[in-house]
Amino acid sequence: MLFVSMALQYLLEFTLNILAVVDVMGMQGSHFRFTSLMLRSGITASNSSIHSLGLLMDGCIINTLNNVSTSGPSVLLDFDRPVRFNGWYFVTSAGPQSAGLDPVGFRFEASTAGSDWKEIK
Repeated sequence: MLFVSMALQYLLEFTLNILAVVDVMGMQGSHFRFTSLMLRSGITASNSSIHSLGLLMDGCIINTLNNVSTSGPSVLLDFDRPVRFNGWYFVTSAGPQSAGLDPVGFRFEASTAGSDWKEIK
């Protein structure tokens, strides 16, 4: 019971942002880049303020081993093989100190080779 309570508390500490389904048939990529452009506080993002990033297939989180890294305002999600997806999500930290750090302007891109990025809208 304590584990369930702790897990529920953990979930309540974060805000989940599920974005619109990309395409009914899905898309494929092995490299993904989320870049924060503007924060809720109105300032331009200089580093990443999101807790996690992931892909969806028909509304379900794709649980595949991947590598997540950050570079300035970008979060990079890399898979060792192409992954089919039709949606994506990011999670921001919750709490009064982090509210102004939520990205309100951002770009999400996919690539099959880590170059020639295509923006996903």
